Amino acid sequence: MDSYCEGMRAWQQQWVSLVETACRSVLEADFKEMVLVGSLALSLETPGSDVDIVCMTHSQQVDAVTVLRRVKDILTSDSHA
Repeated sequence: MDSYCEGMRAWQQQWVSLVETACRSVLEADFKEMVLVGSLALSLETPGSDVDIVCMTHSQQVDAVTVLRRVKDILTSDSHA
């Protein structure tokens, strides 16, 4: 199981980087930081674990649903497929 999880780390890191880039693109100046949370952040992941990410902003006026939809659009565009 450990070797499986270690083998997934490069893939997970690539996706975390893509998500951060998408968040930065959507939020622009409102982007504050992105934090990895959950089992992956604690190195307690198991096969099938998801990747939990929190994207923080400078503003409380950001529409989270709109941001999530725009991030999804970026990640599902042809350039990332």
